[in-house]
Amino acid sequence: MTRLLRAGSGVADLDGQAARDRAREQGRGADPQDLLLLDDQLGIADPEVPLPASDPDARRRRLTALINTASLARTDPALFIIEGVDRCGQRVDAAATIHWSRSQATAYGSAMSSG
Repeated sequence: MTRLLRAGSGVADLDGQAARDRAREQGRGADPQDLLLLDDQLGIADPEVPLPASDPDARRRRLTALINTASLARTDPALFIIEGVDRCGQRVDAAATIHWSRSQATAYGSAMSSG
């Protein structure tokens, strides 16, 4: 899931501060604490900046809300192909289902395959 998020947010080929700057561009107006959680999820967190304390369920809700807001605001078309969905855990499957249903009204789409 992290690779998909990195690709979708445009930080896949960036490291460190450049990746964090890109994430901040896309997350304008977002809670700075949520952006720190996103940095951690994307593997681009600044090791010098402590992460906000958050239980796993709250963290997942905050990240889901942030990612959904960013994906709905997207104006550039994109296509994400996700293979092997049948081998994903229930949480990833649920997240993909939510993403799929919401992406129908946006400028991008997803294709999922179990093969």
